[in-house]
Amino acid sequence: MANGLFSDELYMKVRYPEALRSRVEKIVPLWREFCTLEASIKERFVFPADITLDAGYRLRKREENADSKEYFHIVENMRALFEKYSLTTFVESTQY
Repeated sequence: MANGLFSDELYMKVRYPEALRSRVEKIVPLWREFCTLEASIKERFVFPADITLDAGYRLRKREENADSKEYFHIVENMRALFEKYSLTTFVESTQY
């Protein structure tokens, strides 16, 4: 029985503002394409000196009790990170 938050199927519906929804819909295909890139390209978006920002690309390889995951955290100052790691031209030269 649903308790108001969760459905009987054990998921929760969250209402997003339309502006956020449209931005997410635009980024999903870009993320999928990013995931198809060679590892050497994706690794250019790992920012080790800025690990406290938790920004950029991360790959968590399969562990005993967890599956592999790829993710990319975006922060407000991404452009500054791209500049710091000489990625601005690379990012701007893409067709996105």
